[in-house]
Amino acid sequence: MRDISLYDISKERYRELLYFCRQYKDWKAELDATEDALQSPCLSGMPRSGKISDTTGSLAVTRANLSHKCQMIEDAAREANPEMQWRIIASVAYPLKEKPSKELAAARRIFFYILDKKRR
Repeated sequence: MRDISLYDISKERYRELLYFCRQYKDWKAELDATEDALQSPCLSGMPRSGKISDTTGSLAVTRANLSHKCQMIEDAAREANPEMQWRIIASVAYPLKEKPSKELAAARRIFFYILDKKRR
């Protein structure tokens, strides 16, 4: 386990943030898949329940939530180290195959500290 005690993040909180970040690629894929997905209610002439459904509004809310989560990760990575932003994101969104360089490990520690503050 990485030494994150310098940034006052518990091991459990670190894992929570890491698994939050691991969903980044799924959120981006869902945002891409729903980019042009405007939906309207099905008008079949058949009776339906009294519940009014706004699928376009629901989709917009879902996209806003996903976009906010992705933006939070991207902003934290940019604040941690602007030059390494996308390397940080790649290292937290996908499992590492090898030990990160000292520079990347230090940037990741700062990233998790910033992300912890943003998620509170």
